[in-house]
Amino acid sequence: MLHKFQDFFSLLPVMKQVISRFPVAFIFILLLTIISLLLLHSVELFSKGIMAKLYLIMGFGTMAHVSFKLYVENKSCSLLKYGIGSLILTFIIIFYAVVLLDKAAFSSILFFSLALALSWMFAPYISRKSSENSVWYFNYQTGVALFFAAIAAVVFGGGLSLLLLSIGYLFEVKVPNILYGDIWIITWGILFTSYVLSNIAKTFDYEDESCAFPKGIGFIANYILVPLMVAYIAVLYAYFFKIILQWELPKGNLGWMISAFGIIGIATKLIAYPICHKGTKLMALFDRYFYYALILPVVMLFIAIFMRINEYGVTEQRYAVVLLGVLFSIVILAAIIKKDQFHIKHVPMLLAILVIVASYGPWSGAEISLKSQLKRFQSLLVKYDLIVDGQVVKSTQDITFEDRKAISSIADYLAKNKWRKTQLMPLFETILSEQAVDKEDSKAVNSRNLLALINVKYVGKWQKKPKYDAEELFSYSNHQRLNNSMIDISGFDYIGRQNFYLYNKEKSSHNFLFIQNNKKKKIKSSITNSVLDISIDEKHHFKFDLNKHIRNMKKQGIETINKNNAEQLLLSQISTDGKVRIKIIIEQLNGKIINKNKVTCSNVKYILMLDFKN
Repeated sequence: MLHKFQDFFSLLPVMKQVISRFPVAFIFILLLTIISLLLLHSVELFSKGIMAKLYLIMGFGTMAHVSFKLYVENKSCSLLKYGIGSLILTFIIIFYAVVLLDKAAFSSILFFSLALALSWMFAPYISRKSSENSVWYFNYQTGVALFFAAIAAVVFGGGLSLLLLSIGYLFEVKVPNILYGDIWIITWGILFTSYVLSNIAKTFDYEDESCAFPKGIGFIANYILVPLMVAYIAVLYAYFFKIILQWELPKGNLGWMISAFGIIGIATKLIAYPICHKGTKLMALFDRYFYYALILPVVMLFIAIFMRINEYGVTEQRYAVVLLGVLFSIVILAAIIKKDQFHIKHVPMLLAILVIVASYGPWSGAEISLKSQLKRFQSLLVKYDLIVDGQVVKSTQDITFEDRKAISSIADYLAKNKWRKTQLMPLFETILSEQAVDKEDSKAVNSRNLLALINVKYVGKWQKKPKYDAEELFSYSNHQRLNNSMIDISGFDYIGRQNFYLYNKEKSSHNFLFIQNNKKKKIKSSITNSVLDISIDEKHHFKFDLNKHIRNMKKQGIETINKNNAEQLLLSQISTDGKVRIKIIIEQLNGKIINKNKVTCSNVKYILMLDFKN
């Protein structure tokens, strides 16, 4: 039975029960909450990398140790065995967290987290011969506990936040915003998890009569889920019939549609298991023939996804679709051929095994996807003689729009995180050193800039047709960062940053006020047809023709700003009366050149410095 709602507020009885039953898991929960609070308050006891690893270890450890305790309760292990097992499990969790986080592979973290979450569903039943009704009812109770714990957490956290907000408003007290974050971290970290764990059933076997099926869920399964699934089957089979008649290849997104169909269908069968023979006739038909109806969609799923992989290579998303296809195939074979031995606990167990395998190792989704995309990238560059002796070189020939788009897309993928970059950067070692580009500068070493180094014009993923016959895009970045690249401001009285986002406009303006010698001064800045116009108090006027600078950089073949040519984006002038000196450091300059004639800026961002002569 669930604890009464008021016990959620008087948390001591609940926490006492949780600590008694799940002592190791509760330690991980407590540490996870503390680390979250430290990160929120920017208190770094260690480096950010170590704090992130600790956060991952505590999250993984919480889920893993709950499942392990459920398994131990099933096996009735001694306290000594439980302690040794917990220690071994902790070392495994630390290893996984450190390895996965070092690679920054989100898919691996997601797969491993999913495996640990799924383990709650079958941990007490790994070697226990329990009825399917017992497994269903145990998981039903856990699901109900999660649902009501979430509602209680929202009510409790929202109520406290509203209380603080009211105090601040009524008594004119400034409540620090960070305090709201503290409330929600403690609410979800301690209260929510304690409520859930305290309501995980201690009994693993139930009489069939005790496994009462809620009428509300029965209504949803009978009259919403099953009719929708039957309609989905009809649509899919109509599409397959169309493919056969027209003898056309399936569309690229078909894999995800079939994956969703399979997941929802199997989930419906598991949720409605106790009433599959007591529901409507449509429910009975669905329960009897669903796995047979899933055979053709799974065949089409493999055809569609392998066509996609053959054309565009493996990515984590396509890997996940293949993984689901394997799951569906095994479940179909087990449910049809080994029907008497097939148990509903085998579905989450099988999925957990697949995703744990996919989370780490040379066969993991992250590793296979990286190798596939790196191989495609190299193949496309070799096609245009852009790799010589294992190093990329500048392009001297035209590259088709389709291949430029493919190269750009793969470069985006490979430059997305540090781990992937470590596999990509050896190709660019020579050209980066020749161009004096800082390899550690993540802003300078991005997909656009890397392609610019080899004279390959970047193509965005949403671009459908080539524009460069009439339009030539340009993007220059200075990337001077005040925290690690100091700017000399000696001799200047004013420094500020200004942005212009023009997009399809030809003109934009800004007005700024500041105090100088107890007098208000007004800076009026505008940009028209790529000419930057700045005036001070309507007295001192400065014009900077960005067209000239852009054309000059184009003539010099400059595609990427680095230490050797950064002065190209540094502009300065002195007023005609000699009383004002202005200096501009352009940080970002984007736009296009139309028909090699008209220059149009879409984004200009710069640091403005002023020196007023007395």
